Amino acid sequence: MKNTFIAFLEAWKKEKEILEEENSKVINSKIKEINILNHKINTVEEFFNKEKEIDETKELHEKETDSEMKELWAEEISIKEQELIEKSESIANLFMPNKKQSSIIEIRSGEGGEEASLFALELSQMYQKWAKINNWVWKTFSINYTSVGGLKEGIFEITGTNASIFFASESGVHCVKRVPKTEKKGRIHTSTATVAVLEEPEECEVIIDPKDLKIDVFRSSGPGGQSVNTTDSAVRITHIPTGIVVSQQDEKSQHKNKEKGLKILKARVYDLEKQKAHEEQSELRRSAIGSGTRTERFRTYHFVQNWVKDSRITRSCHNVTNFMEAVDLEKFSKDLIWKTIEETI
Repeated sequence: MKNTFIAFLEAWKKEKEILEEENSKVINSKIKEINILNHKINTVEEFFNKEKEIDETKELHEKETDSEMKELWAEEISIKEQELIEKSESIANLFMPNKKQSSIIEIRSGEGGEEASLFALELSQMYQKWAKINNWVWKTFSINYTSVGGLKEGIFEITGTNASIFFASESGVHCVKRVPKTEKKGRIHTSTATVAVLEEPEECEVIIDPKDLKIDVFRSSGPGGQSVNTTDSAVRITHIPTGIVVSQQDEKSQHKNKEKGLKILKARVYDLEKQKAHEEQSELRRSAIGSGTRTERFRTYHFVQNWVKDSRITRSCHNVTNFMEAVDLEKFSKDLIWKTIEETI
């Protein structure tokens, strides 16, 4: 009998330990959830409090009759408005899914000949610097240079926490106004480059039937069309239902070129499907605020007057060099994310 009691006692002790351990995990989990919610609540409340402070300071500024005090109130308003911008950026971060995801970045020269290709190259360099600042991984899939060393077309992959969210707003036509190096009379030229940001889908989001693919292999070629490889390592993949064609020849291995090509193809098919869904669901909104297609110029880089402006937001940068170093690019991107949130909620 005693042995039976001992067995039950040991079993109950073990059960108690398990329950206590489980309870501890639940409590810790709940504490973490509560802390996250507290952070969200405090962030939004701080934003509203800062708005209230600005309104109150503006009232004091309007009532003030002393010129020196009026100037001090104006400075105070300016400081608080900058703080409000920082608070709004904090709120924007609350809506970030904070997940690691990849996007395909396609950069091409547009109108403006060689000057456009040089600008396209500078955009790709700017994005690489941005990736480095945020510890994102930037990979080159394929790149095609012009005779002056500009970028005719470049296809890249960006991977990292929230990288896809930040880069999403970069899709479109980028316009540059400056005096090209080849311009002898000092005239300002206008050139463009296009950026397409394609979200890489999960495997379950885009399923491509191998029967829908036509795959051709050929020898890689360099500038002028001369062959640079003795084997058929280059790959051209055609998606028959959509007509999308991807060529990949940067790798010496046919298998690697095919793997990269399929990744780009899936991203383009996924983007096409999203565009179709958007057009079907948002016809009224699209007619009211613009289509948002890549044919619309949305950001201008004016090197002569030293500013960068984005037509979608009120923010501007009065230091083009800093912007091309990706110093102010993230501020623009956060404003655009915040705008998207405001339009959504």
